[in-house]
Amino acid sequence: MAAMRTIIILVLICVPALSSDVPVLFWSPDRPLSDLPQASSGNNIPEDIFLQKYLTPLTGKDKQVIIAFLQDKLHINDISKYADVYNPASNGGAFRNIKGFLDSHFSLELPHVLHSHKALESMSHHFPGAVHRISSPADLANLDLSIPQHYLLVVQLESVAAAKDPRSTIAANDEMIGKMAQDLKDRGIQYTALYTAETSQEKLQEEAHTGRRLLQTASNTLTSGFFYNMSYIGPNNGSSTLFAYLKSIWVCMYSSWDRNHQPEFCPYNFTLSQFKAEDFSVEWNDNSSSVIFTMEFRDVVYNVSLEYYNITIMLPMKIDIDRYIFGDATLSVIGPNISMVNEVMATDGYDSIVSILYSYHCTEMVFRGADVNNASIPYGRFVLHGFQIQPNVTTHVFSLSQDCVGWMTTAIWMALFPLLICIIILYFGLYMILSLSTNDRFDDPKGKQLVINAQE
Repeated sequence: MAAMRTIIILVLICVPALSSDVPVLFWSPDRPLSDLPQASSGNNIPEDIFLQKYLTPLTGKDKQVIIAFLQDKLHINDISKYADVYNPASNGGAFRNIKGFLDSHFSLELPHVLHSHKALESMSHHFPGAVHRISSPADLANLDLSIPQHYLLVVQLESVAAAKDPRSTIAANDEMIGKMAQDLKDRGIQYTALYTAETSQEKLQEEAHTGRRLLQTASNTLTSGFFYNMSYIGPNNGSSTLFAYLKSIWVCMYSSWDRNHQPEFCPYNFTLSQFKAEDFSVEWNDNSSSVIFTMEFRDVVYNVSLEYYNITIMLPMKIDIDRYIFGDATLSVIGPNISMVNEVMATDGYDSIVSILYSYHCTEMVFRGADVNNASIPYGRFVLHGFQIQPNVTTHVFSLSQDCVGWMTTAIWMALFPLLICIIILYFGLYMILSLSTNDRFDDPKGKQLVINAQE
């Protein structure tokens, strides 16, 4: 052969991008993959690094042929669920052919890659050779790959996200991959394979907790939460980016009379759950050492009286080198019978200092009026449900989260009290056992009867 022809098989899974963190599997029967860097399970590989250090080296000196299989969804849990990984005698389950390739060929596994499909698309725009898009083994069989040049072949596989039985669909796609690999083998074409996805989830998660990933929705209105991404180009430090996720807001307002006579009753309460992009804004200072996240809602209808209110919540953060610190929020509610402007709201004892490397997450973040002793002013509180925020984001997703749960939760107290009671019981039990003593004098059968005085 004039030049070794290597086909690189890229198996992708694609749906509208809801989660960009996907696994990537490489294998090759002939080409060692030792020049591709290893990655730990806890690290995300950015799109540009994936393109530069993993895809580009595959189009090296020799003429390369790249083939990409496009599906629509793949999560790392799908592999655990459908590959029968907990069975020592498993043949790979729905991933039977892929498992066989990984076991018998040179292989490399990348658990978390961001926007791998975009890296592939970028490579296709600057690819030094022919680019083809196919959808079946028959299309591959009709392609002439004998010309010694670079090839990029993209194969569209069956949708997994829309399937009633994802396992069967994955298995069918796996069989298609196996047939195409066998076709290449029968034609004497050496190849390297890559299996990845465009998205890892079918729908947006309700809360952005640890390990969860979000992308901004294309829709301007959400019914079950809102993801917000605001970038600011500063004069000194370049760009600053803030990510925030919010499921809903509950606002409660008391008048002075309500505060004194029925403090447990909330006469004016609002639930906000359908948001628009214009409801949110971010204000950075010149050097991005502080930021104010503002939520402003106009003409909110109070369901009881059908009257309109304007509600504004401002959440300030001070940003240091290694941490960001939440300040007291302010709440403004203006409408009939209520006029409160920039009333200071303090958190309900949550930790307000967060490492700059982490996002901040709170299932129910409660703010109450800071000036609780002044009964002459209206009193209010609000709750941010499913709230997560992170300033100065360096990737396209939230970092691992620090939760707002305090040091002493109800569960901790429930564990400590029974433990304390058991320790007290054990202490008194041991004290009583150690207090036991035997007589220091005994009756002598040959002597007088032993008499012990009451004083002894």
